[in-house]
Amino acid sequence: MNLSPPPLQKLRRTLQLEYLEERTVMDGDPITVTLDPPGPPPPPPPPSMSFLVNTLEDTHDADLTDGVALDANGMTSLRAALEQSNETATGSIIQFDTQLGINGDAVIELVGSRLVIEAPTHIKGSSGFRIIVTLSNGLQSNLLRIDMVAGEQSIIEHINFEGGYTVFNGGAIYHDSGELILNDVILANNYTSGRGGGIFVSGNNTKLTLNGVAIISNIAEQGGGGIYSEVGFTATYSQIALNHSDGNGGGIHTDGATYLNNVEVNGNSSGANGGGIYHSSLFGPEALVINNSTIESNTASGDGGGIFQAGLGFSSISINNTYIILNHAYNGGGIYFQNTGHIQNSFIDNNVANNGGGICNEQADLSVSNTTFIGNWAYEYGGALYLLVGSSVFSECIFSNNLAGLSFGAGMYGADVALKNIGVGQFSWPYYLFENCYSIEGLDIVWDPR
Repeated sequence: MNLSPPPLQKLRRTLQLEYLEERTVMDGDPITVTLDPPGPPPPPPPPSMSFLVNTLEDTHDADLTDGVALDANGMTSLRAALEQSNETATGSIIQFDTQLGINGDAVIELVGSRLVIEAPTHIKGSSGFRIIVTLSNGLQSNLLRIDMVAGEQSIIEHINFEGGYTVFNGGAIYHDSGELILNDVILANNYTSGRGGGIFVSGNNTKLTLNGVAIISNIAEQGGGGIYSEVGFTATYSQIALNHSDGNGGGIHTDGATYLNNVEVNGNSSGANGGGIYHSSLFGPEALVINNSTIESNTASGDGGGIFQAGLGFSSISINNTYIILNHAYNGGGIYFQNTGHIQNSFIDNNVANNGGGICNEQADLSVSNTTFIGNWAYEYGGALYLLVGSSVFSECIFSNNLAGLSFGAGMYGADVALKNIGVGQFSWPYYLFENCYSIEGLDIVWDPR
């Protein structure tokens, strides 16, 4: 006997909307329901506008309502194109006539106020010649402000911003809303008596991405000689070099999550802390992540020649496959830690400081693996390491040719530390742990001041 249920049959029911006039529901007042016939679909959004810059003059758009970005002479300047773009909701694409670079670099001297981007804009310079935006002689201003609605994005490619000079933040660029992506851009020789010699970034919904960007020879008196970002940023295949600040962060001052991949931070200087990089976390647990990079020849009058990690908030630093070399500071020639730090597969070599030529750990939970400490020098204590309060774990590390001027802790100096066995082996004590670390010369890794 077949007990399986009969096959299910699909039931189809057609629903129809009726155009009603007046219906009575029970004995109440009449209810009238009126349905208008369906209208046409809404039109698609207009495409982005496109402008071709064909003059290097800094002229205004003659008519913001015509959509053509022409000045009074019928030419399209960069300023006119941006002014017209800012009038649209969809933004625009701005390119440059190749004839502008027929004699080499094309220089646009701003004779009025800075340029402004208020709508999504894609500025495409030429890969065959450089567009250089600068100031006319005697003017004081930064060069560009990014002021879009949160969530909007602008891209700038193949352009130099040089010679900005301002008392406000952001020597070249002031960015305080939306997302800005810079591809193959150079920010050079800009100055501010405020923060961010090359670029200043602020705002809760602001993002900055650098791809193949060079930020060189900029000055900021109050912090962030090259970059000052209150919200962090991402940089790939970029260079931050030869910048200076009297405040913290000769090359970079960043207060948020920051990711550096294949980045060179070289030759920067700070009159305070963080010759190369100053990192803190003011708004929550934020990280500085550095991969495949070089932090070289940076100097700080204070602490952290290569990198300074501030003790504010919940900052953490993760470093992988990176060279931290030839940096100089009062404490922590290579790195000065105050919060969590992780280092692996890296080289911390030939750094110089008064204390802690390679690393000064003030109060961090620090772990280091597969890393070399070679040729670091301390005028007083801890040629390679100066470890104070905190927990430090080192594994598979090599110590070689590190020196201390007072002969205290050529490899490492640590208060409240007792270590007798030197060479290859495993050593442990409260707060500090060395596993399979090697001192090539057999010098004392630790000096105990007790």
